[in-house]
Amino acid sequence: MTLLLFMFLQTGTVQKIEYIEHHVSTGLVGDVTKEVITGNIPRPVKNKLFSQESKATENWAFTDSCYFQGRIRNNGHYYAKIDSTGITEFLPDNNLTATALQAIEAVPEWLKIPLWDNFARMSTQCQNTYGALILASPILWQDELAFVIAYVDSAMLERHRSSPTIFTDNVRLIYKHDSVLDYVRLVEYPGYTTAIYKMANDDQDTTEIEIPRDIYYWHIVHPIIVYEMLFYINPYTADINHYGTGSAAPPTGKFWRDYYFNYPDTAQKTVWSCYGPADTIYAGTVSPILKDRLLGEKILYNNKIDVSDSNGAIGRVTKWVNDVMVFNADSGDMWNAERAWQPVRQYHMHRGRCGEWTAVTTAAARAALIPTNSPNDVTRDHTWNEWYDTDWHGWEPINNYVNSTGHYEDWGWSFRAIYNYRGNGYTWDVTPRYSQHCTLTVIAQDSLGRPLDGARVYLFAPYYYDNTQFALSDKKVADSDGRAEFLLGEGVDYCINVTATPRGCYPNTSGGYVKIITNSVAGQHYNWTCPSLVGATTSQPTIKASPGVLTDTTKFYKIDVNFDVPQEIIRGKTIFFNELNSHTYQQRYGHYVDVAKNIEFFICNSANFAAYQSGSTFEAFGISHNVDSGHISFVCPKDDWYVVFSTKDLVENEEVINLDVKLYKNLSAVEETPQKEFYLNVVSTVFKKSVIIDFMLPQKEKVQLGVYDLSGRCIREIIKDEIKIGYQRVELDGKKMSKGIYFIRLDAGTKVLTKKVVKI
Repeated sequence: MTLLLFMFLQTGTVQKIEYIEHHVSTGLVGDVTKEVITGNIPRPVKNKLFSQESKATENWAFTDSCYFQGRIRNNGHYYAKIDSTGITEFLPDNNLTATALQAIEAVPEWLKIPLWDNFARMSTQCQNTYGALILASPILWQDELAFVIAYVDSAMLERHRSSPTIFTDNVRLIYKHDSVLDYVRLVEYPGYTTAIYKMANDDQDTTEIEIPRDIYYWHIVHPIIVYEMLFYINPYTADINHYGTGSAAPPTGKFWRDYYFNYPDTAQKTVWSCYGPADTIYAGTVSPILKDRLLGEKILYNNKIDVSDSNGAIGRVTKWVNDVMVFNADSGDMWNAERAWQPVRQYHMHRGRCGEWTAVTTAAARAALIPTNSPNDVTRDHTWNEWYDTDWHGWEPINNYVNSTGHYEDWGWSFRAIYNYRGNGYTWDVTPRYSQHCTLTVIAQDSLGRPLDGARVYLFAPYYYDNTQFALSDKKVADSDGRAEFLLGEGVDYCINVTATPRGCYPNTSGGYVKIITNSVAGQHYNWTCPSLVGATTSQPTIKASPGVLTDTTKFYKIDVNFDVPQEIIRGKTIFFNELNSHTYQQRYGHYVDVAKNIEFFICNSANFAAYQSGSTFEAFGISHNVDSGHISFVCPKDDWYVVFSTKDLVENEEVINLDVKLYKNLSAVEETPQKEFYLNVVSTVFKKSVIIDFMLPQKEKVQLGVYDLSGRCIREIIKDEIKIGYQRVELDGKKMSKGIYFIRLDAGTKVLTKKVVKI
């Protein structure tokens, strides 16, 4: 959770309640429920909320404020309550432990929201385990550890809660391997790490290149290679993903990053290639050690096409993979047709087809600190590798293909949907790198035209060997606009299924599909809007707000709100099933989309807020549906008011929001009873050196005013004395306080008030 500092106004001139810019609807032209149309679907324009100002001047005095940056999960809300004591904010998640909050504050800014998001999905024990793990980690690799904990499924984190050493081993080994490799060095920046590599052009013009931050974290640091489960694996027992016996604790169990780089595997059985006896690894053969192969290498890549010799670390990894693997996975071989998923087991078996070769190459390269991933075309039935230096390059050691993609066209292949797979389960299309392509945009909506956020859009394509047999080829998750987009190969038929449980399915509830593209044309943009779903047990939710009318025109409060919604978190599950112990599940992911998305906003009084919470119809002010930014000033009478940002119209996805709420009181309206109020106010809730604290006592009281940390411990006593009636002001000197979140607490008699502050 991060709090942001905004400039605030000391006076205001707003009187009229609000004006909302009309939403500009966008859609498709023609009967899109019956056919695919071509052309672009424009995204909805930004919907902004504005207030209309008046020329009247009131005696407004700044009273309180709150600042919030964070995520609001689906079917949730953030709200701030306004009353005579000031602003009280209610956060989207109140289940975070003090240890988890401390860990969030300790990590770099770009990791705070994802880490908070994942902590919110964990048990209390799990939060404390991984929060303490982050806080106890060396500062040098605290960012890598926090990244992994933020982006590994919370179910897997729970599985390792009693012994989370695999996560610290993962990061420790990255720095250990960096210390012995000459072609790469890790570089530390404030808040993140990345890697610099030496490159050459056929032994000429040696240069250095630096990879982007996200490439380093996703394609080197993340501990999941493709879709295996994260375990220490005993290489000599059957793959856990098939028989449940492969996992083991160290020292028997091995982690792929260590096993590939440092261990010479001894072949347990003889394996041979299905292409002939020339490629055979005999029982008792000892594999070369990858680290030894790489020692002394000065260049990542020497810019030679389809060559392994003298081609830098890329060439050496290519040769190593060919030395330890043969191409065979026939049902009659001595491994009883086991198709291992775990990289440790794959290395020990020394054989496999493209899937095993791809995983082995990815594991070897990432152990060697080379950013690597694996494109996949399911119904083309092929997968291979890519590595990154200044861009992604096709890589397939089995055929000695290095930085070469044209051979697929030479083979006469036609691709369907090629996607890359990330360790947390998210996929993205890379078809244009390997094929002429077209674009398909799908809009999922219910019968009333409301977008189905989080709808699963399944793409089916024919198998490469039989154009009459269709199978799942790709899957996307719709954003809050109900939108999903695919990049597809040319000359292929495509079918679609849209499933939005429990909101229904199309074309039916039994997993069927409907053909929407015949013989796709390169360069074409196909648009398809899903017809009404069937089998729904509920509909897309809505917020039942209608405009209210103020019967009391007393200008007591002025509430200023500024906000923007910079990101959406698309919630999905991996396209592949994984096995965790004895049950199968799909790894869950949150993909952060860096485009403005939509949220519901309104202001209402306490009675209408209760109706909103119950799901009933209610009245409110400043009502705005699907806004992504805005400013509103709301002038209102004395009452309990609620400023609400809601995602109760979302079933799956989540929104990230930055907001700033300020409260002003009209002195002329409250001067009659200023000393009857008991309140606490902090002039600026974000400070560097000092902060001003105001409080009011309606009667003489014994007062204790102090500063508390997130664990509830009083770290600074400001006042402990009997104080007279009336207004008081003190200044807190925070120069010696550490950066972080604190609470100012006022105890006066039986009453207690708190205000949150942030030292920056």
